[in-house]
Amino acid sequence: MLRATLKKNRTFGAIVILILLQMYYMFSPTLNVSEKTTSEALNRRNNPVCTDNQQPPRQPDDRNKTLSKVLNVTDAPAINDIAKDIHKYTSKSDIKMKEPEVFYGDCYAYSIAGMTKRTPEIMNMNGCEKRLPKAMIRGIKKCGTGILTKYLSLHPVVVIEGEVLAPPGPHFTADALDKWRLRMKWSSPRMLSMTGKPMGFTSGNIKNLLDQNAKVIIIIRDPVVRAISDYVHERGILLQKSSKALLPPFNEMVIKPETGEINGNVSIIANGRYIDKYQKMKNNFGPDRVLVLDGEAFIQDPLPIMKQTERFLGLSPFFKREHFQKSPETGFYCANVRERPHIACANPKIKGRPHPEINDAISKKLYDYYRPFSLELAKKAGIDFPWLFQ
Repeated sequence: MLRATLKKNRTFGAIVILILLQMYYMFSPTLNVSEKTTSEALNRRNNPVCTDNQQPPRQPDDRNKTLSKVLNVTDAPAINDIAKDIHKYTSKSDIKMKEPEVFYGDCYAYSIAGMTKRTPEIMNMNGCEKRLPKAMIRGIKKCGTGILTKYLSLHPVVVIEGEVLAPPGPHFTADALDKWRLRMKWSSPRMLSMTGKPMGFTSGNIKNLLDQNAKVIIIIRDPVVRAISDYVHERGILLQKSSKALLPPFNEMVIKPETGEINGNVSIIANGRYIDKYQKMKNNFGPDRVLVLDGEAFIQDPLPIMKQTERFLGLSPFFKREHFQKSPETGFYCANVRERPHIACANPKIKGRPHPEINDAISKKLYDYYRPFSLELAKKAGIDFPWLFQ
């Protein structure tokens, strides 16, 4: 009967064998206490000396290696080996895999796999709806908009939808506006619904896409560094599609060959004239509802910028020093918020790509070109970022 039971349940059988072996050793008369506790006795036991009339003791073969380890129950490594053997003969159905941690918000559950909607009953109880955004991040390419969006998503009462295609035309129908609203994330009344820059919008109709009291965040950085980063980004995209780079060298792209002056018409240069973007947002929302953030300071240390953003949006204080840790691989900061395990580090293949070297003459021309625009922005927005005055 015992044999049949052991045959059906290998785990149970392995445990029974272990217990029997331990009991055998504990009550065996062939080994006394002193032999278990002195290295000299153990040496005699493991390396016995035979007399002329004695036969050497039979050494265990490979099949008994596990058994020889079991005999010395005071040996911790041997016990660990036994545990491994038991695990080896345990069927996978007997082992329960550790479930990933799940953290619950009003409308979404968060895990390492991402965010998923909660049950309809809970969402209804928490008042979850698709709402017009109460704030917008006015993205300027290669200024840190994507990382800022991810970091704001760490806040427990913030939900952000990325860049969404705006409804066509300067005037929206009620149906078009409703379709836009339905593309936002679910939010409860106590939460802040946000969006990235609506794609294809015009400055005259942007207010119609947002809550009537909406605020706008603009993050900017050194325009020369931004232009180079933009160039590297575009070249990387083209290289993915073709084995040959289709962009001319940076120096040739930004300089007019006929005059030797900066070509302000190419997008990688035009996007660094931040005053144009700021003025449009200021005219639509008013200066008190537009925040300009220093992207260079954000790269060096995101915490002060995140706290500044919290205050501007009227959020409860949340961000702490331990929420941001620098990656040794990229040198950039990674998010470290336990309740948002799906948001971590930026892709090292995208961030930190090498930049082309720019000679001093062209670098000086670029800073000279941007200086009037940067000084005008500093005056009108009331900011004093150090790189604005280069």
